[in-house]
Amino acid sequence: MSSKLELINTCLALTGNLLVNVEDDGGPEWVVSSSAYEAGIKYLLGSKNWGFGTAVVTLNRKGSSTDPSYTDVYHRPAGSLGLSWVKVDGLAVEWTVIGNDVYLCAPNGGVQAKHVLRPEPEAIPPLFEEALICLVKAGCYEGLNEDQSSAAAQRAEAEAKIALARSRNDQEGSNRRKFRSTMLDARYGVIERSPR
Repeated sequence: MSSKLELINTCLALTGNLLVNVEDDGGPEWVVSSSAYEAGIKYLLGSKNWGFGTAVVTLNRKGSSTDPSYTDVYHRPAGSLGLSWVKVDGLAVEWTVIGNDVYLCAPNGGVQAKHVLRPEPEAIPPLFEEALICLVKAGCYEGLNEDQSSAAAQRAEAEAKIALARSRNDQEGSNRRKFRSTMLDARYGVIERSPR
C-alpha cells in the first residue's frame, strides 16, 4: 500500500486540490485529508476482523477481579483496536472488556487473544486501500470542496469496495462446511457417501 502521504496526495489530486509536500504542514489540505484518512482507517478496521489487521498474543495477568462475574483481570494488548476472541489453554471462554482490561476466569494463565491492530501500510491489501481512497476523497470533497453530492457518491463507492474486500478476505481461509440437515437429507433421499 502507499504511504499515508502518497495516498493523501493521490486523493488531493483526484479531487482537484493542492498537494502537500510534507506531513503535518498545518495547511487545510493536510488537516482535512489526514483527518479523513485516520477516520477511514478506523472505520475500515472496525468493520470486520480482517486477517491482515490481526495478531494472536498472550495476555498478562493484572490481578484479581472486582467484578463478581469474573475472577481475573488481564492487560489488554498494547495498541489493540478491539478483541476478536479470548481463549484459555486453547478453549474459548466467557470474557468481557471493562475499561482497558480483559475480565475472565483464568487464575493459572494460558490466556491468548486475537486482537485488531493498525497494520503496516505494506500489509494492507489493494481492495482495502481502494476503499480507503474513496473515504479520503469523500473527506476532501466535503471538507475542502464543499461538494456534498460527490462526498456521498464516494462513500457509496467505498461501501461497494469494502464488500469486495470482505469477500476476498473471507476466501483466505480454509473452507468451512455449511450445515446440512441429515433429517432433510433422509427425507429427500440424499445419501452422502464418504470419500474412499
